[in-house]
Amino acid sequence: MKPSGKAVPAPFPSKVVEQAYGFIFENETTPFGPPELIEAYMRDLVEHSMPAEQALLTETIIPALRKQQSNEGAAEILRDLGRITKACGHEDILVRHEERVRKHLFSHFITEVNDRGEGGRRIVFVAHQPYFVILREALSLRRLGYRLYLVSLWPVPDELREIFDQAFDGIIDTYGSLRLARKMIQSLHPDIFHIQCWMWFYVLGRMVIENKGRAVAVCEFYDITSVYAERDILCTNWPPLMVDMDFALERFILERADALVHRFPPFVVEEWRKRHGAMPPNIEMQAFPCPDFIVYDDKPSRQDGITRFVFTGGPTPHGERQPAELHPTHNLHVAIRSLLEQGAAVDILHSPHSPMDSDDPDYAKYFELERQFPLFRVLKGVSPEHLGKVLSKYDYGFHLTHIDPDTLRVRESFMKGVVGTKIFACFEAGLPVLVNSEYEYMASIVTDNGLGLAVHSSELDGIFDRLATFDYKEAVGNIKKFNNVHRMDREIGRLVELYDQALAKE
Repeated sequence: MKPSGKAVPAPFPSKVVEQAYGFIFENETTPFGPPELIEAYMRDLVEHSMPAEQALLTETIIPALRKQQSNEGAAEILRDLGRITKACGHEDILVRHEERVRKHLFSHFITEVNDRGEGGRRIVFVAHQPYFVILREALSLRRLGYRLYLVSLWPVPDELREIFDQAFDGIIDTYGSLRLARKMIQSLHPDIFHIQCWMWFYVLGRMVIENKGRAVAVCEFYDITSVYAERDILCTNWPPLMVDMDFALERFILERADALVHRFPPFVVEEWRKRHGAMPPNIEMQAFPCPDFIVYDDKPSRQDGITRFVFTGGPTPHGERQPAELHPTHNLHVAIRSLLEQGAAVDILHSPHSPMDSDDPDYAKYFELERQFPLFRVLKGVSPEHLGKVLSKYDYGFHLTHIDPDTLRVRESFMKGVVGTKIFACFEAGLPVLVNSEYEYMASIVTDNGLGLAVHSSELDGIFDRLATFDYKEAVGNIKKFNNVHRMDREIGRLVELYDQALAKE
């Protein structure tokens, strides 16, 4: 790991970090909601404005908004409108609008969540954009009789809506508004809030903890900022105040959450605990195979002899904000080229949450490979309930990249302890997987259970030599056993026990 040559400022005082957290809500001025409620907001604003303000609104801003054809253009005008509202001393109108949105759009959702009625415990999941681990958890929890609801900051994509509707009794989004999300949390009284906590979005964890009432808060971490890299290294790529606030929010969550869910082994969790001086009850919960998504199918390779590999998810872009020093998968394209040059067919099946645009220069290396190699394709991702059927046509899944230890500057414990969720989607399709041996814990899951191969970056060009002696049939049998033992509807019992432990403290 090479040292950083970029000087970074000393950590910001806690008072400054606290102010930055408050500004997230105070500076949000955009009125969110459907067109009819935005129109009501504008009428309200015109009615309470001075003549000069009224003229600006009625003659310029409102007509421009009504003419907008794009969501982006409308959002920019609405941001300007919100700033004018605040600057003119009309924040009460913005607050009234938010209450109108909450009442008119979400009253039925609030009533459902708060109705104790009959049935199992009520769990409200909270996410900025819900990903597939909590989806798998929810599908299993609902079958146990829990009443499950989802508050998402952003809408669930249309192509994913059907499967999310199967997992949750009710779903709402707050138009990207944290202020509106906070009002929703204050209005809801479930037994449990289960919060998806991602790097740079820990604000959701603190927001829920501070406004949860008597409910318990269970925070589920994916990547963890302080586990990912040291502060000074993170500050070379992200604003130092942003980094300090994420560290502070991490500590807040560890000190105040009732329980944690994560995907790291014990040695990483212990290091994490020592770093912050706190750790509530916690469990490791991977994206275990979901029975609903398991599909075992025949392989085209048996007819044409072409070995097919698939990478599921979004490759790291090659933009200025994604330097090789901070992204272990930066050289995924190197691994793909190696496979192609060895005669494999390779597809990227990108995430439905993050499509790849062929005109985006940050993905140019991948589309250049597509032009050079007829057996390489970048394909649109599919929702989880269809993914197994698509993946089952391949021979191998892979989570491989070329890792340069002299360049990479993430924590050693992160590299040793991280587990990619994509390998479990491959298991659902009966695919053996190839992973970097540098990811020690993930590699041990694969090799100790006979589910595939661990390959060092220096061994990429010899993969087909390894596969020549690989017992494919045995690996597929091991995967089916693993899926049966570790499927989510069996592993979910550990999450239920964690819920019970958190509730017992109340």
